[in-house]
Amino acid sequence: MAGDPGKTRSLTVVAKLYRDFQTVEELDKQYLPGLRIPDAAAVRARWIPDNERMGKSVRPGLFYGPSLDEYADIFPASTPGAPIHAFLHGGYWRANAPRDFYFVAERLVQDGFCVVIPNYSLCPKVTLDEIVRQMRACLKWVHRSGSSFGGDPSNVTVSGHSAGGHLTAMILLTDWQGEYGIDPAFIRGGVAVSGLYDLMPFPYTTLQPSLQLTWDQVARQSPIKQTGPLCAPLKLAAGGDESKEFHRQMNDYAAHAKLDCFAVPDTNHLTVLAAYLDRNSALYRAIRRVAE
Repeated sequence: MAGDPGKTRSLTVVAKLYRDFQTVEELDKQYLPGLRIPDAAAVRARWIPDNERMGKSVRPGLFYGPSLDEYADIFPASTPGAPIHAFLHGGYWRANAPRDFYFVAERLVQDGFCVVIPNYSLCPKVTLDEIVRQMRACLKWVHRSGSSFGGDPSNVTVSGHSAGGHLTAMILLTDWQGEYGIDPAFIRGGVAVSGLYDLMPFPYTTLQPSLQLTWDQVARQSPIKQTGPLCAPLKLAAGGDESKEFHRQMNDYAAHAKLDCFAVPDTNHLTVLAAYLDRNSALYRAIRRVAE
């Protein structure tokens, strides 16, 4: 060892949890929006009146599976044979329900879509494997039953926010022909918004007691670890003011799967959802475009 032979150099090895993050607190600040958005509660409160208003036109509780959690709330289009858009809600797979996000359907319904917002069981009641299975079952049901609620089952698009962005990617990674005997062409495309594509950090966060992820689940359910083809075009978006990790996840998955991605300016993890109501936003245009 170079230096003064009369002195002993002390070497400190700092353990890393994930990438360059050394503590749970550092990871939580990147991944828990409530720690980064000071008015998070106020943003959610602003959604309530619109959710209640949209709730007056919803067709609730159509079951796509055998359990009480496996239902979808439907906003029918004004004319039959409408393109169907499924919105998959977020909440880190452990919170929220369709009624918390009815407001995202308003502009799409006005523009002729039939909107489906599915419910799913939450962690830790079920595993992430089961949630992904439920969402695939729901899309199969939409394909088989879409005409019964006025939709075109051959023209289905999917989008999702946060955990719903992850589920959107997993829907498009499904081997529909091999696993379900369905021609995958019924899904025209998807848009994942502020999604989670690498699940490696989450066992090290304060989400883990709810998620109870195992390492084999992390490998199986991380879109970025999958090598199979997507069944339809997928675009990735994120709020411009998201944390560095949300942008890194989006950019890394875009590079891995050779996808287009973009940021929605001047929006954070919650306010990005307002772009669903803006016909001129890049996010809304992307959703419309994949249905064409």
